Amino acid sequence: PKGECHLGVHDLIEFQEGLQCVVLPPALDGLNDEYIELLEGLVRVFGPDDRFSIGACREYGPDDRARLAQIDALCTHLGVPMAAANDVLYHDPSRRALQDVLTCIRHGCTIDEAGLRLQPSAERCMKPPEEMARLFADYPHALARSAEPFQQHRASGTVVNRRSGNPGTSTCTANTEPASGSRASVSALRNFGPW
Repeated sequence: PKGECHLGVHDLIEFQEGLQCVVLPPALDGLNDEYIELLEGLVRVFGPDDRFSIGACREYGPDDRARLAQIDALCTHLGVPMAAANDVLYHDPSRRALQDVLTCIRHGCTIDEAGLRLQPSAERCMKPPEEMARLFADYPHALARSAEPFQQHRASGTVVNRRSGNPGTSTCTANTEPASGSRASVSALRNFGPW
């Protein structure tokens, strides 16, 4: 439909040159053999240049610890780094109401009708480095991986901020749905930043 961008894994692979790939894995029960094969294929494309990571987000659910441990084990299995991420929908907690309205527009419903379509908390906002360090205290290697692109850009003098219109960065999300129906969000990011 007009105004939407639909990309698949083949698009990601075709235009992967110069991109970083950070995969946000599905729910705990979605890591089946087919999904792991997909990841292994992406590692072959992005891995030799150290441009592949698996992102981990705090979801503030009862299985957060188990989920992060599973992602860390998956990274070890694949031989790739884990990157601390923050599945951001808005820059500041005060913008949650706007996000709720946008969700309702997308689903064609009112706030009263939205129910579980809305995010359960205002945690989907950008977080300062100190907060990310607290959230990922057990995974300092994930924080270090997330900071690498910023360190590279500071060294080169490049400004990283696509949303503010500064040149030199791009972000693209590709949907990868294996035949089994597992859903993953594959983010190919040039100049990736977790917060």
